[in-house]
Amino acid sequence: MALPRLYIIADYDYLGGGQPWRDYLAALHDAQDVIIQIRAHRLFEKDPAAFAAMAATARSLFRQELGTQTILLLNGPPTLSSQLGYTGTHLPEYRIGESKPAGGNNFTTCAVHSYDALHLAEQNAVDAVLFAPVFAPNSKTGEGVGVSELQAICADSRLPVYALGGITADNAALCQANGAYGVAVLGSVASAPEPLAMITQLQAVLDGWTGG
Repeated sequence: MALPRLYIIADYDYLGGGQPWRDYLAALHDAQDVIIQIRAHRLFEKDPAAFAAMAATARSLFRQELGTQTILLLNGPPTLSSQLGYTGTHLPEYRIGESKPAGGNNFTTCAVHSYDALHLAEQNAVDAVLFAPVFAPNSKTGEGVGVSELQAICADSRLPVYALGGITADNAALCQANGAYGVAVLGSVASAPEPLAMITQLQAVLDGWTGG
């Protein structure tokens, strides 16, 4: 099965937790042909037990038997993601190399910001990487490195590369034109009045790109 072209980061901190967080996950429940990453950096650092409870709640809001077109990842310990029934794990760059759990639930993505990190990911059986920030992020302040850097990383990579950082329906195809397998989004979907409609719009752009 080909990997989905669209990768969505559902960030607990960005949404403020609580009911807005649960409402957003409920909206994502009906998305098809996507990778969804559950993320809560601050909670993980502050209270690991609360993070584990959050991860369990998030998993319960999706179908127990995930369809073949949905990949659900936890940005957290691989053992926890496996125990809770996630498809796999997303790892920050500094944690590349953590052991995959035995069994089927071990799909792994990781963040990379350099060639060294990319090559380390390739050596550690990672399935795909997120390269960021390509454009100025929608979810925080900062500048992007530009599509020339994206193109160079993609040309050097043996893994599928998802472009992250400031991705919208207006620039998603530009990322593909510069070698990205797909795009990863946070703010453009989380801040949309209708998240599912934005997902559909992004997928139409990604599916419609023909390499011209």
